[in-house]
Amino acid sequence: MALIRGPSGTFAVSKKVVIIGRDSANSITDLVVQESNYVSRCHIILYHTGQQNRWNIKVNGKNGVLINGIMYGQSEQARSIPFRFVLIYPKQ
Repeated sequence: MALIRGPSGTFAVSKKVVIIGRDSANSITDLVVQESNYVSRCHIILYHTGQQNRWNIKVNGKNGVLINGIMYGQSEQARSIPFRFVLIYPKQ
């Protein structure tokens, strides 16, 4: 379906729903990112729409994420994102 590339390597996406966040004992994340209190255990969820190269994102983390320089805050609704994007997690 897609590839996610990051500082720690490449993650091959083989599911329609991918949970991304920090690791913890109670974590259900598919892709673990930086250890930081600014990143939640289920920070974002990527949803494949069923259409080729079409993904939506739902931000659960209260600190949001930057995607292609645009801030996506915590939201109840999933939003469409570009197929190729740069995602930056909050760090303070």
